[in-house]
Amino acid sequence: MVNNKIVSLLIFGIVFLGITQRLCSMDVKPAAATFKFIDETMPLGIGTRKTMYCVEGETKKKLGFIAITKGVTLKPLASLPKAIIDQMPAVSGFNAIFKMVKLLAAKEYDLDKTVMLGDLYIFPDLRGKGYAKLLVENACKTVRENKEAEHIVLGPQPFEYVDNKQTTLSSQGPGYQEKVQKLIKLYQRCGFKKLDEASTVMVLDKEEASPTATKS
Repeated sequence: MVNNKIVSLLIFGIVFLGITQRLCSMDVKPAAATFKFIDETMPLGIGTRKTMYCVEGETKKKLGFIAITKGVTLKPLASLPKAIIDQMPAVSGFNAIFKMVKLLAAKEYDLDKTVMLGDLYIFPDLRGKGYAKLLVENACKTVRENKEAEHIVLGPQPFEYVDNKQTTLSSQGPGYQEKVQKLIKLYQRCGFKKLDEASTVMVLDKEEASPTATKS
């Protein structure tokens, strides 16, 4: 009887030691990365700049940003003469915003109930990973929380930073149209539709905005 107990204890000890060694030898994986979005009010209170970060443990890396502009702040553009806008350099991006506002006014959109997304930017070395879609969807989520907003509009307008200055790319430059088409496809995956076939302006009605942000 005693010998049987000793044998049982030895067997238990060996099994327990094996399990312990196996657990100790397992790799401890770091916590999964999460995304954080921080909103900052833009100058003159015209809207919000949403910045996206990847947080992994104690590390926080900036991935990109997008601007959310109140349509009411764009209303004065609808009454500006085209001649004045034409004098502004095309690379400023102001022409595209002016044309979009004019088009929305012509189609009787209420700018007081319209929000514009713009200046979508993901840092070059981080592109192609689905971050842009997550950022756009999170921006749409923010707009949905504004009970007064009914429409979300945007105009696919590629730009880069040159000497730390935002510069709209020339429509005649190499690869411009390809970049525009990539942006259009991105926004379509987020639910946006072209306002009409004659322009690249896109719109998403508030109730159609995706309720969740998913990476693709």
